[in-house]
Amino acid sequence: NLPDYTLTLQSMEFSENESSWGAAVHAFNTIVNIEDSLFFDNLAAPDGVSGDYSAQGGAINITESRDEGVIHTITGSTFINNQTTESTGLYGGGGAIAYASYGGRLNIYDSVFDSNQTAGPQGGGAILAKIYEGGFGADFGESTDVRIESSLFLNNEVTDQANATAGGGAISGISSNGMNLRTTIYLSTLMNNSVASTSGTGGAISSTVLNGSPSNTLNVAESTFSGNHAFSGGAIATNATYSTILTSTITL
Repeated sequence: NLPDYTLTLQSMEFSENESSWGAAVHAFNTIVNIEDSLFFDNLAAPDGVSGDYSAQGGAINITESRDEGVIHTITGSTFINNQTTESTGLYGGGGAIAYASYGGRLNIYDSVFDSNQTAGPQGGGAILAKIYEGGFGADFGESTDVRIESSLFLNNEVTDQANATAGGGAISGISSNGMNLRTTIYLSTLMNNSVASTSGTGGAISSTVLNGSPSNTLNVAESTFSGNHAFSGGAIATNATYSTILTSTITL
């Protein structure tokens, strides 16, 4: 087992930072707890040596390579106008947050994501959540979890510089390596998010399965989708995903 290193940020402000991964915060095998903080105008841009890995996490990049049930939590925080600009490579995106895990959990509560953008090949104008490509140790079918509660996603975008099939104007969820990605959205609003790429999917949410994973799971309850736009799935687009949507509103 790896030691439980922890990064705790409270009432912090990060602006106009730049890196290729996590312009404000990059955490590898580190528990992240963020509370009442502001991230704005941060930029993840290409470094010229990343190969298959494009820039990811305009504000925050969290990567977990272990399957020890590590829990990261972001509460009461605001993400405005963060972006990733690189469209090359196979992996990358997440205008505000990129989260790659192999059996952990990311909790987001009472937070705002406004006008974040990505050109990354895996999409996610605000959040890219995925199975860590180099993960090890988990049994087939176990899950990585993302839970979003009482949060607002507004005017986030996958830009027209992204590859044609990139998706998730607000949130892109991608499973691979034989593991399920389980995303739960509760009491949240997703409004005016979009995918500008020519065949892009999921104006608000895109859920995609790659490389032999059994499925994804998407649970939505008591949430509102309004004014989201994409070529396919104006609000939600799913591929090999068990989806449950309860007591929610979806409008143009």
